[in-house]
Amino acid sequence: MFRNTDNVNLKLDDEKTEKAGEAIYEVTMIGEPLQFDLGMVSYQANKHYWSDLGSTPLGIGKDTYFYAYLMHDSGYQQRGLYVYSLKDGMFLFRRMARWELDNLFHEMVLQEGELRGKPTKAILLAPLMWSMIRLFGGSHWKRKGKKK
Repeated sequence: MFRNTDNVNLKLDDEKTEKAGEAIYEVTMIGEPLQFDLGMVSYQANKHYWSDLGSTPLGIGKDTYFYAYLMHDSGYQQRGLYVYSLKDGMFLFRRMARWELDNLFHEMVLQEGELRGKPTKAILLAPLMWSMIRLFGGSHWKRKGKKK
């Protein structure tokens, strides 16, 4: 389940958009950051980062799995996400491997499909989208990991 979805603020970054040749948005969380619960684990995006809102294959709209794209982009950019620690009672940053973030994205697509009332579509698209990320996401992963 996604939480704090109303706290997402997007602003088109003209400079990054021109440089990248595609729309790049500055993502800022107003209040609590976007969160995703999977079973007993809660993940949280960073409060500030950039996103292309999904490099979508085969005409899948960027708004179709909006929250999944945002969480995944935050994870790629930061090389991890914040994970809730019961012991500490707060979200703590946890470095994650690329495959972990990609697998989490698959689960987020499925849940966002449920949220938007299109679970069957999500069940069909999630494996395709996961495959595309696994095949083509490596270059983004390497690029996001470089210090600017």
